[in-house]
Amino acid sequence: MNLKPHHFHEDPQVLHVGTCPNRSYYIPYAGEKEAESGCSSRVISLNGTWAFQYFNSYKEAIRTTPEDTQTEDTTTPTTEEPSDDELMVDPPAENQVDLAAVRTAIVDQLGLTDPLNLDADALNNLYGIDPSLIAQSASFTVAAGTFPDEVVMVEAVSDEAVATIQEKLQSRLDEVLVQSQSYDAENYKAAQSCQVRVNGRFVSLILSPKQADIAAIYASYVG
Repeated sequence: MNLKPHHFHEDPQVLHVGTCPNRSYYIPYAGEKEAESGCSSRVISLNGTWAFQYFNSYKEAIRTTPEDTQTEDTTTPTTEEPSDDELMVDPPAENQVDLAAVRTAIVDQLGLTDPLNLDADALNNLYGIDPSLIAQSASFTVAAGTFPDEVVMVEAVSDEAVATIQEKLQSRLDEVLVQSQSYDAENYKAAQSCQVRVNGRFVSLILSPKQADIAAIYASYVG
């Protein structure tokens, strides 16, 4: 066998080699009855057992004679009947967000000083959120002024966990509204603009005079 390498893989202008011109795709049938049956005598199925051998380069393949091949049989199943050992790949998550990066962006862009991170135990103690419900969290507080910042950003482990976390955070927001209404009209007005946000499995509560700015940064990551 004498094959001359053309290095097509190095030429970005070459997309196809030795193929027919572009045309509409169809399955040819010998006649109307054959078309109605769905089985064409003019189609060769590629499903079955194939013999494969791996080569480090095409040059090695050129030098190899059929007698020297050491192939491995691989079954190619139909799309309707995949084999049991077919590689299954989980679909990508709809919204992959690193909440720690969101927290860093909020602190840096708004110049928040001395933020105190809230770990899983703190979320449980302060809001009653069980750690088993949380896939990730990047929550923090900033003790400054009469209306300290409370920024709770968590990703729940399930849709059921979302509902529970949302309920816990809403209870905290209601508590803040009642307290501020009793003694601080300015803080009460600020708290009224705060809300519990749910986006997929991401749940947040932003209690801060800067809640609009924080929410905008959060939304740029989570949506």
